[in-house]
Amino acid sequence: MANGKLKKTISLLECDGRGYLKYALLALVLIAGLIVLVSLAAPKPLNADKNLYAGNLHMHTTCSDGKNSYDEMVEESVKLGFKFIAITDHSVCPDYMERCRNETRLLCIPSMEFTTPNGHILAIDITKDPAEEECRKNNDTGDNNEPPCTGGLSLSEAIRRIHAQGGIAVAAHPMTILPNNWLKKISADNLLIFDAMECDAPGYSPAERMESEELVRKLGVPCVFDSDAHDKESLGTMYDICELENLSKEAVKDAIVKNKCHSSQSGYLRI
Repeated sequence: MANGKLKKTISLLECDGRGYLKYALLALVLIAGLIVLVSLAAPKPLNADKNLYAGNLHMHTTCSDGKNSYDEMVEESVKLGFKFIAITDHSVCPDYMERCRNETRLLCIPSMEFTTPNGHILAIDITKDPAEEECRKNNDTGDNNEPPCTGGLSLSEAIRRIHAQGGIAVAAHPMTILPNNWLKKISADNLLIFDAMECDAPGYSPAERMESEELVRKLGVPCVFDSDAHDKESLGTMYDICELENLSKEAVKDAIVKNKCHSSQSGYLRI
């Protein structure tokens, strides 16, 4: 009698074991299926065979209207993993320019955000204010509370002078309009004379972002994506991930004009 009960108990345990095994196998199949679906839906790396470098091409220091010093901006950029930056103050500070040229913690490209009556220009890789002579003659250097000296230069003349220095001209936040005539929206026709444009910026409204996307599709202008940081805390809000042949200012400029810079907001990052 006891032997029969034992056999029955073993039989029940075997059935339960097979049931548990069946459910376990089913769970494993479901998990494997979910993993496959997630991998298919996940964004693929941008040209994983290329050298991708993170950097920020639009930031300000205490040289103009920024809150942090050159060193503080560089130190924070290093912490964020940036491999290249451009210091783009509204005026040229010779000491900052010199320190940028000799920077060893990352690649620093001496640059400037130049103001014209019809929009702002990121002059990447220059060391001289395009309107230096005109502003000196007029004794107009601007300050942090007033629009910087423009020298009365048009967009096309400013870009010509930037190119003459070996630099490239990027349309800075071209969709944005600011009060008191500090900044006007750059027209579609004028965007075509730039080497690239900021296709997105942290300050863009949804409408401005949509307009920018439409212009990019229509005009085919190369894009960059930068923070326009006026303090170190804002450096990571948006930045570029560029495909570079090597880490040099010429390679960065080449990537910009060939539309090989992508937005950090897309989720792609390989530092």
